[in-house]
Amino acid sequence: MSDSTVTETNAADLSTPAESSSLEDVAAQFADAVAAGAAYREYQAAYEALQDDADAKALFAEYQRRSNYLQAAGQWGGVREQDEAELERLEREMSEHSTIARYRASQAALVEELRELNAIMGEELGIDLAAMVRPSSCGCH
Repeated sequence: MSDSTVTETNAADLSTPAESSSLEDVAAQFADAVAAGAAYREYQAAYEALQDDADAKALFAEYQRRSNYLQAAGQWGGVREQDEAELERLEREMSEHSTIARYRASQAALVEELRELNAIMGEELGIDLAAMVRPSSCGCH
């Protein structure tokens, strides 16, 4: 995110583990800091707008359906050019749809802010918080 003041403000709201009584308190403070940020508020607003826009939801659903079909067809070696072209057309249509474009932009901004917050927290705590919540590569949960 180019505006680092949101991240700096959110990071300033976080206590260090020495000041906190438990990991749950730190996690709650982190969640509060994220929720207080402009990126999260915009994401929430964009998500709600997407949920209220029947055309956007239908377009998004059709894209997902086609994408899933192509993924399955690709595993069996049966991807047709017309199917790929249709998916590309849907992708273009989605990128031009204002509600979907707003949602995607807000999602990208929120992800960037979370990455920045993770880096700040990582520097302060000496750990990569995001790595701690990633699914394991062994397939176990």
